[in-house]
Amino acid sequence: MYRKKATPSEIEIYRRLGKHGNIAELLEVKNGEIHLKKYHVNLYDAVIQNIVSDIKQVLQDVSNGIKHMHKCGIAHNDLSPYNIMLDDDNGKWVIIDFDSASLFGTSQHKPGLSPWCKYSPTSEPDNDLYSISKLALFLALGPSALDSFYGVVGKWCDKGEGVQMPDWYKDMIKHNHTLWTQYDWSKR
Repeated sequence: MYRKKATPSEIEIYRRLGKHGNIAELLEVKNGEIHLKKYHVNLYDAVIQNIVSDIKQVLQDVSNGIKHMHKCGIAHNDLSPYNIMLDDDNGKWVIIDFDSASLFGTSQHKPGLSPWCKYSPTSEPDNDLYSISKLALFLALGPSALDSFYGVVGKWCDKGEGVQMPDWYKDMIKHNHTLWTQYDWSKR
């Protein structure tokens, strides 16, 4: 079990989200602390240690968790490889750390501080979609992706010069784009 001091808003977010296979499992709230299931490796370390075997599965799990959050009217607003953990019990990737999460349209207390996040003064679904696109690049290119994110994207957008985007990556982006465009945003 992992214990952490939590703000009342973070506790409320966990309660609103309920139980979901791709969201950190809340065991109990006690004396202003949240007690969570303990996870041992985050996505960043898993990539460094070369233990990510299925990139599409990682993105599918994260997408499922984000879709659940968005159906509850909540944006994470701080999605990064440090806030995604592997559940050793079932092999699924779960989203953790909801201290920046809030209901759509509410003000963020620390907007876009992480290089993984889009700057936005309010909590919006687009904040998470931006982060997922950076996660996809990170998974496709490895740890150097964060440092060279804009340079690589720029090279991919050039007329065939520089880095070539692999076919499997193009397919993955099309698949995730399809998932997001089929999501019924009116039912937030």
